[in-house]
Parts: sequence; structure tokens; C-alpha cells
Amino acid sequence: MLNYYFQSRESLLDVVVEERFLPLRQRLEAHFDGEISDPVTTFSGFIREIADIVLNNDWFAPLWMQEVTSGSHGLGQHIKERYGHAGRDKVRALIVRWQQQGLLNAALNPDLLMTSILSMILVPFTRFANEPEFDTELIVQHTLSLFCQGIRPVS
Repeated sequence: MLNYYFQSRESLLDVVVEERFLPLRQRLEAHFDGEISDPVTTFSGFIREIADIVLNNDWFAPLWMQEVTSGSHGLGQHIKERYGHAGRDKVRALIVRWQQQGLLNAALNPDLLMTSILSMILVPFTRFANEPEFDTELIVQHTLSLFCQGIRPVS
């Protein structure tokens, strides 16, 4: 039946990516558009957007986790080959600019930062999603505190 509608695995992946992933990717990338000068505000909005996406798309967090751990094959590789790295490169350049301007910790690795942020929020969502005391706002606040203030005590 799948072959009848899609003719190939790649055609099926194209439809899944175009209908499901690209709209979400565009929502996330929109946080890094325009003249942005405040990394804390930008990343805070980005983190909240991830939480909203996860809450409204219960497949997103587990699938993202699976794709990250699967390496260079699968849906993630298909997206990279088909749509390139323009969004990732734009965000990386913005991170580097913020570091050069002294607005963002220069010790952070620009290539690891986005994966670290995504992991900080998606791992707890994936792990605690079925727990009765699961509290979305607790995960968001924890991620924001950890990202924005680090582990130093608040003074």
C-alpha cells in the first residue's frame, strides 16, 4: 500500500519531512531571524518553543532522540541531504557573533550548543512524559535556569 502511494522510501520521507518536520523546523529557526542582540531572550524563547512543539507533537521528542543516537542514517540524514544546513549555519554564525561581542560565553562550543539545548529539554520530556506528576513547566523552568544561570547559586 505504501509503495502504491509513495513509489519509494525517499518519496515517503519527503512527504513526512515536508508535512511534519519543516513547519516545526521553521518555527524553531524563526527565533534566530532578524537583528537579534540578546542571546538569553532568544534562547529562552527557543526553549519555550521546543516545549510547545513537544507538547503538541508527542512523536517529536522520542523521534529526535532516536535520530540523534542513530548517527548518520535515517530521517535526520535524509533531511540534511534534501534541505541542507542553512538554518544550522545561520544559528552557528549568530552564536559566534554573540561570542565575539561578549554577549555569550566564549568557552561554549558553537557546534555543540544547539544539541546541548535540545538535549536539556527533550531528554526530560522523553523520560518523564508518562509519569503522573509530569509537569511541563517544571522542565521548562529547569532548562531555562540551567541554561541561563548555570549551576552557580543565584546571588
